[in-house]
Amino acid sequence: MVVYRVSIPPYVADMITRLPPAVKRDAKQAFRILSRDSRAGEPLEKELRGLWKFRIRSFRVGYRIVAG
Repeated sequence: MVVYRVSIPPYVADMITRLPPAVKRDAKQAFRILSRDSRAGEPLEKELRGLWKFRIRSFRVGYRIVAG
């Protein structure tokens, strides 16, 4: 099984630490899912083509899949 590295910018990590515990748990679970299946989200279209989205409760995580 291929495992992908999830890279989180420092400002996003800081925002995550300020979330309620249940939302933080869901965020960690979402990052685990994405580390196993980078295409678990949905591709974006139009001017955001090349980016993907993944929902965590009422939040939407935008991400890019980078080979290498």
